[in-house]
Amino acid sequence: MTPLLAIGLSVLLHASWNLLTRRTPVEANFLWWIVGLYVLAFAPFTLPDFIRAAEQTPVLYFCAAISGTANGIYFIALRSAYHLAPASTVYPMVRSSPLFIAIIETLFFGHSFPLLSWGAIVVAASGLWLIATSSHDGVTRLSRAWPYAMFAALMTVVYSMSDKVAASNMEGLNSALGYVCVNYASGVSI
Repeated sequence: MTPLLAIGLSVLLHASWNLLTRRTPVEANFLWWIVGLYVLAFAPFTLPDFIRAAEQTPVLYFCAAISGTANGIYFIALRSAYHLAPASTVYPMVRSSPLFIAIIETLFFGHSFPLLSWGAIVVAASGLWLIATSSHDGVTRLSRAWPYAMFAALMTVVYSMSDKVAASNMEGLNSALGYVCVNYASGVSI
């Protein structure tokens, strides 16, 4: 599988699970099916590379466990939010997580961002929140889904920070895709 084909397939799977998860009953567990399909599609080609990388840098196993757990919880929270409010209100709220990532990076890890970066992050998050609250019905329904959406956003922070550590310890697309397979497989087990 070529890198371009792998990226294209990943994008297709990501868009598909979002569209289909929003429209299927909770009992169908569609999200778990699409994550399982991702693992089945990529693991045979990429898992050996990840295992070799993790044998050289064992922190990758730890990162995969943290990210996998956070992803599993993220999927559960997102699915719960989707069933309480429209996706057009939930998903923008969840995807405002870069604001939380920047705050945590600054407060706990001493990372500093230029003022222009803070401005861009705040403008982007504000825009997403405006999209999430743009319809009157969406605001009413978002009030019930808000805790799940925010919890999903916080899980995005956890797996993003863990993935940042993992990315700095990996080389090559195959080991990175293998990492995602391990991550998703452990997330599905939640």
